[in-house]
Amino acid sequence: MSWLLRLRRIPGALGVLWVALWDRRTPWRARLPAILAAAYLVWPLDLLPDVIPLAGWLDELVVVPLLLGLARRAM
Repeated sequence: MSWLLRLRRIPGALGVLWVALWDRRTPWRARLPAILAAAYLVWPLDLLPDVIPLAGWLDELVVVPLLLGLARRAM
């Protein structure tokens, strides 16, 4: 699948993730990585500071998808 088609699926996937987080039937082993991914995005402290050009964004591009993938596998 091309990367452009994957980008188009992101808003729908985020909506499904949001609903799954608030559904009581979702197990905690799936909720926890999703909550950690959201917290990592808004937390001001990062593994690599954002003042470093491009490298500061790379940690978000790696850590967040890994956590969301763990949440998806646990569902």
